[in-house]
Amino acid sequence: MVRSKFKVSMFLLVIGLFFAVIPLGATACRNPQWRLMAGACALPITPETNEEGIPINPDNSPVFLAGFGGPGERPAMAVHDDIYARCLILEYGGTSIVFVALDLIGFQIDQVDIVRTYVEYEYEIDADNIVIACTHTHSGPDTLGLWTPPYPLPGVNWPYMEYVRNQIIECIDQAYQNMQKAYLRFASASVPDLMKNSRDEGRVYPDLEIMKVTGRNGQTIATMINYAGHPEVLWSDNLEITSDYVGYLCDKVEEELGGVAIFMNGALGGMITPDVEEHTFAKAQEIGYTLAEATINALGCRKSYSWGAFFPIWKNTFSVEKQTFEVPLENEQFYIAMMYGMLYRPEPWYNPDGGPMGSIISEVNVITIGRAQIITMPGEVLPSIGYRLREAMTGKYKFQIGLGNDELGYIIPEDEWDITQYEESMSVGVQTGIVMEAILMEMLAGS
Repeated sequence: MVRSKFKVSMFLLVIGLFFAVIPLGATACRNPQWRLMAGACALPITPETNEEGIPINPDNSPVFLAGFGGPGERPAMAVHDDIYARCLILEYGGTSIVFVALDLIGFQIDQVDIVRTYVEYEYEIDADNIVIACTHTHSGPDTLGLWTPPYPLPGVNWPYMEYVRNQIIECIDQAYQNMQKAYLRFASASVPDLMKNSRDEGRVYPDLEIMKVTGRNGQTIATMINYAGHPEVLWSDNLEITSDYVGYLCDKVEEELGGVAIFMNGALGGMITPDVEEHTFAKAQEIGYTLAEATINALGCRKSYSWGAFFPIWKNTFSVEKQTFEVPLENEQFYIAMMYGMLYRPEPWYNPDGGPMGSIISEVNVITIGRAQIITMPGEVLPSIGYRLREAMTGKYKFQIGLGNDELGYIIPEDEWDITQYEESMSVGVQTGIVMEAILMEMLAGS
């Protein structure tokens, strides 16, 4: 009996010392900010339609679809399914990280910066901690300016861009209002045979990374899914607005798990495209449902990992590091498009004195959340770069967010640069891949 009481006393002493050395704010019962908080929301960014069901911009001008053909070749004639802004906010120890996914072809850094500035002022969330990425659907409105005819005005439709920004801000606001105590579950899987590489046969990127966010009541807040593949099951003859396979994936995950499903595309350059013979909505649904099933099965596997469920989270496992970089604009077509107002790249994101055609400024990020590591890449990165970066990542779960906070087109490694290929014609230049990869490698080595 004496020995038993001694063991109990020693156990209580150890527990007491453990909590004594933890800062007062690190216990959930004394300061809730040291427990993980999360909120999510999804809002449509679909253009309005006229009486005939044809999509129109806020100024009543026609909507043109992005991703295939030339300017004016694909006027939107209908809405097949809504496109969305989907947001997840994670907060711990006074640090907030915001993830936003847009069902759009791309969203350049000047537009990201407008949203960041407002959110930082309104909610005191560090602007550097906001990630806005695009799913890269090829059947959404042109938000880059390359597929809209030059008359009456060249480039993107600015009233629609303002609408998108306002919806993003409202989505972040609602997610912020929905914040509650939460914990995370991470999982990984490989989903082969869905995508092919039309540039380099066999070099695909089948890795699927998942982060599920659950509230204290056991209900799903959000599920973030990371996979590489162009949402272009629907082909150049499609004139209906759609999120492609991404919409089917998110709908199915939300139906089965609840909450908000958020899809982040990965190293999809190369180009990694759906391996289908029929470019139909049925095929888009098939791919979306296959990825949804893989997501749900991976989360049910014993190898999945929970984080933040029972114990306080150490602050060095919840962080964001951002670095900007500058590369020369080497693409004459991009330069001409910028001069004529089709592409819009204002200062400070474009430096007119940086070489013969100026230079482009963009950014990359390294985010750590528990045993997960997340990197952002500002364009369509070829899988060979994705593989090398994955090897350098130290987290157990490795998320690679393509088209993160910018869209620079294809990002191609130096040893694969071939001026005769299509991807090179849609790239800022060879230096983009060299510089971006080197900076991320350096950041990962120090993480």
